[in-house]
Amino acid sequence: MEQSNSPNSPQGKLTLTQEKFFSGPVPDPDSLAKYESINPGFADRLLKMGEKEQQERINTQNKIIDTERELNIRELNNFKRGQIFALLAVLLVVGLCVYVFYLGNSKEGRDIAVTVIASIATIFIAGRLLLKKKNTDKDKQQ
Repeated sequence: MEQSNSPNSPQGKLTLTQEKFFSGPVPDPDSLAKYESINPGFADRLLKMGEKEQQERINTQNKIIDTERELNIRELNNFKRGQIFALLAVLLVVGLCVYVFYLGNSKEGRDIAVTVIASIATIFIAGRLLLKKKNTDKDKQQ
């Protein structure tokens, strides 16, 4: 193909652009080599800085995991403690009702039993609903 250099022939200008992208805590290898040539030991300092940053991220994640684990253990212990106190409360009410029946006041014993059982049932149902709502909110956040 013959190329014409006459004033009437269309000539275009060709521009070549090259871009390099590198993502990470340290520069790309070519840049590291250039830094090292400017200041010996600088590349090593940059690598140590990246390693330190990554170790800090790992430590932060581990602290978060440990804190969540501790909170879950506390929540489970509180739940168990609540179950034990609820059992003790029911046993106390049963004992009180038996004592009132023993004294010959069956109507009062029945009223005490019904009131306390209804109250405990309400507390358990409200607790379950609150726990279910809390779990639903936690799932939405994740």
